[in-house]
Amino acid sequence: MNNNPIIKNYKKSLSQSFDDLLVNKDIDDSFTCPICLKLLIDARQGCSEGHVFCNNCITSWLKNKNNCAVCRLHISQNCLSKNRFLESNIKKIKVFCPNKNDLNDLNDDSDGCPEILEIGNVESHSLKCIHRFVLCQYGGDKCGPVRLNKLLSHEIECPFVEIQFENSKKTNSLKKKKNFRFQIPNSPQ
Repeated sequence: MNNNPIIKNYKKSLSQSFDDLLVNKDIDDSFTCPICLKLLIDARQGCSEGHVFCNNCITSWLKNKNNCAVCRLHISQNCLSKNRFLESNIKKIKVFCPNKNDLNDLNDDSDGCPEILEIGNVESHSLKCIHRFVLCQYGGDKCGPVRLNKLLSHEIECPFVEIQFENSKKTNSLKKKKNFRFQIPNSPQ
């Protein structure tokens, strides 16, 4: 299990909605959940009329009610089933890579990923995308998220890199400062 908070937040955001990543915002209503009004995620069908909802939405709905959120026919958690036809069509919808935008908002980031993908390929692409966010091995959360393709240049300048050197049989450690330069004098033999 990955404990990286960036990966956890990424997976959480993927499970919430692809709406902000849609290439074509004009999607068919049959792909929209009538509860959250967003693109269906993990679609579930429950009533005999065929109404479909996001799994999380209908599960939450059924905690308080025992009927379909659209037609009010009686349903229960036990009668929910996947709609594989709908899911396969949703997986073909084109979206931008989630790494296109910066982490703080949905503004396009010039360093972001330019890829356009089918929803069904987003997770596998995102795990290997060179534009994904990672943590610096030296500063971690102190540095904040850094794009993988910018990590090397960040780590060269990272103020949390420890430089170790040997001098007179002692090992010393210095905190590197930006643009900090030093010379090690020749030690007497």
